[in-house]
Amino acid sequence: TCVLFHINLELYTPDRWEIDKDSVTLERLIGQGHFGQVYQGVLKLPDGTFKPCAIKVRTTHPTDLLQEASIMKQFRCYHVIQLYGICSRIRPPFVVMELMVNGDLKNYLYRHRQNEINVRSQP
Repeated sequence: TCVLFHINLELYTPDRWEIDKDSVTLERLIGQGHFGQVYQGVLKLPDGTFKPCAIKVRTTHPTDLLQEASIMKQFRCYHVIQLYGICSRIRPPFVVMELMVNGDLKNYLYRHRQNEINVRSQP
């Protein structure tokens, strides 16, 4: 079966990035906001091994999430979060990506900035 979504006048069609929901395990919520939720989890790879991952879930406007994933398909760069796959045949859809072990970039930079300020203020 083919699942189609309307995304800015374009249709989303599952492709080689599509992964089975049963290969994704959500372990704990690590972030949420107006965009939806992000979970830490595990992705079971085709060879039977497991890889830590982040799973983005958006219950409102899921087509925005699929559009974001479509853009991520184009990146292969050390400095950009790696897309692992998309579960588009479920509601809400999941986007499975690399897990940032140090947390999100904004909070990581804030913590390091605070540490630098604390170090400079010490006699």
